[in-house]
Parts: sequence; C-alpha cells; structure tokens
Amino acid sequence: MTASCRDAKVCSDIIGSMKEKIEPLEATLRESADYLNGSDQERAALDKSYDQQDVISKELTKLEEQMIPAGYVTPVPSDYDDLPQLKGRATVDMLVKKAEGEKFDIEGKLFKEANMKMIIDGYAGKLTLAVVVFIFILWHA
Repeated sequence: MTASCRDAKVCSDIIGSMKEKIEPLEATLRESADYLNGSDQERAALDKSYDQQDVISKELTKLEEQMIPAGYVTPVPSDYDDLPQLKGRATVDMLVKKAEGEKFDIEGKLFKEANMKMIIDGYAGKLTLAVVVFIFILWHA
C-alpha cells in the first residue's frame, strides 16, 4: 500500500498510528455491549467509540490523500467552468431539524435533531455546490 504513496514513510507512520487506535476502538465497542440497550452507560461507551472512529477516519483521509499524485487535477468539461468546483476534500457537518418540532424516528428512538457528516471527495470527481445540495435534498426527502 505504501508503494502507491507520495511519501512511503508518511504512509507507514499513518498506518502504524491507525493500528494503534484500533484496539481502543474495539475496547469501547465491547464495553458498550456490556450495558443495557439505551442506558446512559451504553451511550457513553458508544460516544467514546464514535470519537475514536472519527480520529481513525481522519487518519484514513490523510492516507488516501497521500495516494493522490502531487498536482493531480480531475478534468472538468468546459461546459461547467463557470460553476463552483471542489478541489480536494471537504467535510460538511449538518444539524437537521424537522419543521414544527417533529422528531426523527431512528430504530424506534425519537430525536429532535439529526447530526450528519459528509466527506465530499473532489479528487474522485469535481462536485459543484448544486450537486451537494441535490444529494442532501434527496437524502432528506
């Protein structure tokens, strides 16, 4: 895997760091299974798991970015030159609430708001803001 990186040492370091973080993630997941579903203890253990998963995901992003050749640009047809283009990656955090205080029903639990995170990859394809909004609208419909 490191052979496809711009800097094999950087990739080796990232992979090593990710491996070190897997065991703590597994431990927090095992801990959450020891508690009653829906309990405060389960929620706290899952929150730790999500935090650890977020750290590992960020390292994975760094690893993937090391595999993109320096100066790489995805070609965009000239018809779209006048539209916004994403060059690189972007993380979009959204807090969504339903109209009139309605709640989201997720597996039988009601939530007054939903937190969503999207990592949009401009290396794989240049996405315009209009496309991102369209994806969000489809998901939310």
